[in-house]
Amino acid sequence: MRTLMPLRSMALVLVIAVSAAACAPSPAPAAPAAAPTPARSAAPAAAPTPARPVAAPTPAPAQPPPAPAPREQPQSGGILPLYHTVDPTDLDALWSSSVDTQYMVASSYNGLLEYDEADYNRIVNRLAESWDVSADGNTVTLKLRKGVKWHDGQPFSSADVKATIDLWPNPPRGTVGQQLKTLAPLINKAEAVDPLTVTVTLKHPSNGFIILMAVGNIGTIAPKHILEKQDNRMKTTVVGTGPYKFKSYQRGVAYEAVKNPDYFIQGRPYLDGLKIFIIKDRATQVAALRAGQVLVGNTYDYMSSADSRGVLKDIPDKVTSVNDVAGLSPFMGFNTTRPPWNDARLRRAAYTAFDRPAALSTLYEGTGTLGSFIPPGPFAPTQDDLLKLPGFRQNKAQDIADAKKLLADAGFPNGFKTAILARAGNVGYQNFAVFTQQQLAKIGIEATIDSRETSAWLQARTSKQYDLLPVTGFTSTVTPFGPIFYYGPNNDFGFEPPERDKLLLAYDMEKDPAKARQAALAFEAYLRQEVPYIPVLWTTPIRVFWKTVHGITPSVGNYNNNRWENVWLSK
Repeated sequence: MRTLMPLRSMALVLVIAVSAAACAPSPAPAAPAAAPTPARSAAPAAAPTPARPVAAPTPAPAQPPPAPAPREQPQSGGILPLYHTVDPTDLDALWSSSVDTQYMVASSYNGLLEYDEADYNRIVNRLAESWDVSADGNTVTLKLRKGVKWHDGQPFSSADVKATIDLWPNPPRGTVGQQLKTLAPLINKAEAVDPLTVTVTLKHPSNGFIILMAVGNIGTIAPKHILEKQDNRMKTTVVGTGPYKFKSYQRGVAYEAVKNPDYFIQGRPYLDGLKIFIIKDRATQVAALRAGQVLVGNTYDYMSSADSRGVLKDIPDKVTSVNDVAGLSPFMGFNTTRPPWNDARLRRAAYTAFDRPAALSTLYEGTGTLGSFIPPGPFAPTQDDLLKLPGFRQNKAQDIADAKKLLADAGFPNGFKTAILARAGNVGYQNFAVFTQQQLAKIGIEATIDSRETSAWLQARTSKQYDLLPVTGFTSTVTPFGPIFYYGPNNDFGFEPPERDKLLLAYDMEKDPAKARQAALAFEAYLRQEVPYIPVLWTTPIRVFWKTVHGITPSVGNYNNNRWENVWLSK
């Protein structure tokens, strides 16, 4: 029976997911956490996975321990003032998987498993009390926590879990949840054995299933009785099991949530509530943080390095910061379903022409590291190896010449016209669109920029009504499954070659760390030939917050630390 998972103890193979999210400059990345490895045992184990054993198990308590004791005794009470940079399209935690929505509503929900907000290297039980994997790796059995209630007083049970999982491969019309891109391809069926037991049968043993379940915008469990009444949508309904209950939302003003007195983790949350102000102007956001009108920097659209450092420099006695783990990556996606970008030669041409050091300097103030598809870490090419590859070479003249030859070979010796679909109101997306426009011009490709508000941008993105799509993604891992949203099944770029699935499967099922690295490098090499999008660099976001706020810890990505259950305010 599995109860708790410290990721540091896993050797090299498990997977996590990413999510597209905010875009902004940030400081240089910290050293990546040790990559995870699967382990399996009848006793409580250090590393969960449906795959075969690699690391020896270590015992763990049935209930996840609370956050490490702070220097001061946590105090209860107070409303934490935060800010958000946008009004979300809706409040549907299950299907509006963008951080637009998740940053607001995540505090009201739980997954079966979650990343520990006190230590990003641990996965802890939440709605699941324990879990176990069959000897063949094909069946996961989850025992659910007793006595959990939805915010409307209805009891939580296995029926809710089954109803949620059953929807993953069949999202409501007009939605494309991240579950469709990550977990659904792995699952054969889910069964409610009894009110507190669920079994999930996988299509094949998968190193990544348990880890993906813990990601904030993927593993959310929704109430069956609400889904049934509302055609499986919760656009305006926020009913979860999480530490905070929905109070009110006024578009353009603020979102409010209050403490859940019936939260199933004893003593949590500490705060009486959250108030998230909608502040769309960057200068106003920085001013509000300086003045203490909001107390924590936003993880949706991070402040620039210059703004963050400025606040830290000007009021060092009042604020501090944490660096989230390396995982922010701007990239330019191609619509591979229609001309001209359905030709891999043209995609490789754009990829090769891109000046990555210039992007690092211009867009991210020199803070970050050059990177390819797989995030920096044990599965990615080394920096020395990258610098020998087309698109990364210091001799950009050679890259430009090679790119022009690819264009000519594809029948476009004089270039062509294309369009970039940019997200209005997001400074990072806009700046990256302009930078891409400049890079493409070097090889004769004339790109116009089409900026749209979030809802229209998302619609065009999911319906693939675009040529080029600038996105900033957050990874929650240093494995090939980190950016799976963008090159895995059901991705927004229409990139669905069968070779991809074979290579991913070879990695996902490999138990030997050395062989797993080789499988990852083979997958990386394949992506450099097919180029579903242009990766540029990886950087580490910084969060500035007031010293009166305690319990803020580094996060991997921006989906895993938005429940605020361990955060408290000193008087």
